Amino acid sequence: MGPLLFLLYINDMPSVVDPGTSVRLFADDTLIYRVIHSMEDQVVLQRDLARLEQWASTWGMVFNASKCHIMHIGRQSSYPHQYMYQFRGIVLSLVTSEKYLGVYLNHDLKWSHHIDQVAAKAARKLGFVRRNLRGAPANCKKLAYVTLVRSGMEYASVIWDPYTKADSNKLEKIQRTAARWILSSHSYETSVTSLLQQLQLESLEERHKIQRLAFMYKILNDQVAVPATSVDLTLSSRPSRGADANQQKLVTVRSYTENYRQSYSIRTVKDWNILP
Repeated sequence: MGPLLFLLYINDMPSVVDPGTSVRLFADDTLIYRVIHSMEDQVVLQRDLARLEQWASTWGMVFNASKCHIMHIGRQSSYPHQYMYQFRGIVLSLVTSEKYLGVYLNHDLKWSHHIDQVAAKAARKLGFVRRNLRGAPANCKKLAYVTLVRSGMEYASVIWDPYTKADSNKLEKIQRTAARWILSSHSYETSVTSLLQQLQLESLEERHKIQRLAFMYKILNDQVAVPATSVDLTLSSRPSRGADANQQKLVTVRSYTENYRQSYSIRTVKDWNILP
């Protein structure tokens, strides 16, 4: 079955669940979620799982229940009574972190675990290219780093861009090591900052910030399928002053929790509003 035909085949899956339950499809990955306020919501979600079982049976498809898990997202104190969800006769295990489309989602919406995984993978890739490009010219080494290593440290970074110095340093350390390797400069007396400038490699923190702002521009100008209201973006009604004033200033939303304060939209609005 070709990719397009498969997508058409599964396209009606979201229609079988309760209207308050959301289903996200990407290739053969399926994510189902619902806001849980009470035991009744948990029963509805279990009923939705049963409906998905029936849908699969009707269309001759099979879900791999052994790869399915349950994750609660939110404050621990807000969780209702623990519910034992079942799918295809298997009680689904409860996890605190799960990889979805290459990004590790954590139950508390913090990104340190994902950043640890990104840094570890980048270190392994850098080790690989260092072993296989011994004696290569600097421009070849730089191309290998940018293509194979840095790209991985920027995948989906709009969402998980580090906001703590500790998490940011885990990634910057990889780039600083790469700079020394590219220019074969391993003396402790050499300034790594000067090496990065020589290679024209901006800090990952700066690159991540630019990517966040670029994505916000696309949201505000309808260049991506993300409605501005879905990520709490509202244009300010106050007129901007001056010829170079930002004509798309956004309303700053109040945030009462650290996770929300450091989320993509709230964090990026501050950077956006000071743009000319």
